[in-house]
Amino acid sequence: MKADLHSFLTKFDKNYLDVVPNFWKYINTVSLFEGEHLSNSLGDVFFVSSGYLAKYCEGKPERYVGSGELILVPLSTHMNYFKSLTSSRVYQIKRKKLYSIIKKSPEALILFEKIKEVHSHDLAFRYRLLKLPKNKRVEYFMENYAMIINLISRKELADYLDMSAEYIRRSI
Repeated sequence: MKADLHSFLTKFDKNYLDVVPNFWKYINTVSLFEGEHLSNSLGDVFFVSSGYLAKYCEGKPERYVGSGELILVPLSTHMNYFKSLTSSRVYQIKRKKLYSIIKKSPEALILFEKIKEVHSHDLAFRYRLLKLPKNKRVEYFMENYAMIINLISRKELADYLDMSAEYIRRSI
């Protein structure tokens, strides 16, 4: 299963294992059941290998994350949490391990910066979505996260798309 993370990282640096010898000893594998919360600490980095997770803030959906996507936990205190919508597997690098990697191999910082760019693009999805007219939001969401539709309630989808549950009911 680590092949998916390996493929992801080789897109940025084919020789990342030369840059970070023993890379895999820094990685924790986390398996989640449907409905289970992802335990995390400030600064943790996750790669979703399989399944779908949702990010919530004060009970409202803020982001959906699927296979091949990243989760970078902010360094500041936050009220967000991630919940697994399906059985999921994620790979985790704890902040202290990431710092250790960069201390031993400073050129690994370049790889991390490239990963942060991908994460930033993923985070901008909802911003782009909410800029669309209401009649285009459901379509755009379905193009990118069709599988999520069957995993969440209409109310949750409505909250995420910033529209009424009635509008969602008529659209789907």
